[in-house]
Amino acid sequence: MFKKISLGLVLLAVSGVAEAKPFIVKTNGTVADWKTGLIWQQNDDGKEYVWEAALRYCEELSFAGQNDWRLPNYKELTSLVEYGKFSPAIFITYFPKTKSANYWSSTTDVSGKSGAWQVNFQSGFVDSYFKHLGSFVRCVHGG
Repeated sequence: MFKKISLGLVLLAVSGVAEAKPFIVKTNGTVADWKTGLIWQQNDDGKEYVWEAALRYCEELSFAGQNDWRLPNYKELTSLVEYGKFSPAIFITYFPKTKSANYWSSTTDVSGKSGAWQVNFQSGFVDSYFKHLGSFVRCVHGG
């Protein structure tokens, strides 16, 4: 005998599948985002950099068989935020050693040359920060 299933439960089940996380952890220390085609460093190096040094660090990085790393723009970096989470506000299953702190983006604040945009992974907020102050870095390639 068959039981009736409400349409609401079917839609909930289907929407749960549609909301699957787009990340795949690779064995080489990277995380692939199959929606965007971006490949991320799974872990940062634990050091803070001023903005110019952050740009250089990513440009000079040779990691996981790749030499085309770069500092992500703020839209790319915000794609790692898991909204509704706090301290850290990131998909921690995929990025387990992320600090609840600011991470640089490559995007300069157009209101002044002294600032660039950052994502704060304590709260998930995006804010402009002085380029001469230190923050953490997570490099990306592809996209």
